[in-house]
Amino acid sequence: MKNIEKESINWWNKKNIPTDPLCPNLNIFRLLKINNFKFNSKKKVFDIGFGNGENLLEFKKRGLSIFGLDYRDKLVKYFVNKNKLNKKNFFFFNLNRNIPTLKDKFNLILMCDVLSYIDYKNQKKIFEWVDKHLNKNGFFLFSYTQNDLFLKKNKNNDNWEISKKFYKIKKSNFDKKNPMKFLKFKNIMSGFKKTKLNFLASHFDISTYSKKNSSKIRIGRFVLMQKK
Repeated sequence: MKNIEKESINWWNKKNIPTDPLCPNLNIFRLLKINNFKFNSKKKVFDIGFGNGENLLEFKKRGLSIFGLDYRDKLVKYFVNKNKLNKKNFFFFNLNRNIPTLKDKFNLILMCDVLSYIDYKNQKKIFEWVDKHLNKNGFFLFSYTQNDLFLKKNKNNDNWEISKKFYKIKKSNFDKKNPMKFLKFKNIMSGFKKTKLNFLASHFDISTYSKKNSSKIRIGRFVLMQKK
């Protein structure tokens, strides 16, 4: 088995570069809205692995107090300074080794595209930390990559239907240097057994990368949990 911690450190060290935010992921806000999450100034959101910070800035626009964590210290400092944020609300940690000790509790904890770089044992520790730092009825929204599919286009058929007839599942990242793991929903959910977090909703996120005679599809999944 590959050393996911070592490979993840090497991968993200290369990406520890100050970068401006892109567009927020609308799937996040859509999934929260249809599950009756109220956006207002009384609420706090903590984003684990916030990256360029586009989602946090969108939450800020909607009135929430924002907090976040990322492994890349240069990126964290750049994001905080450029957007004139309270540096006490932002942290940089390696989640395969430790998790910050905080007094705050949150209405929402977000974690997108992080679990695929963390082994199952440490995932359980993160879920227990989330449970401890969520308010009652608070939401935990996370995402992960389920698999990649490849299609070699039939030149006599212009049907790009997503099915086993045209695609085959291939457990190989598009970027072979990326140490990301494909995860199984059942294995992830087993990590919540010692928490008060219950499954609420799920949403698949499909990304396509097409060329003239072939197409690649990445299937991600958002999962929304609620603390009872």
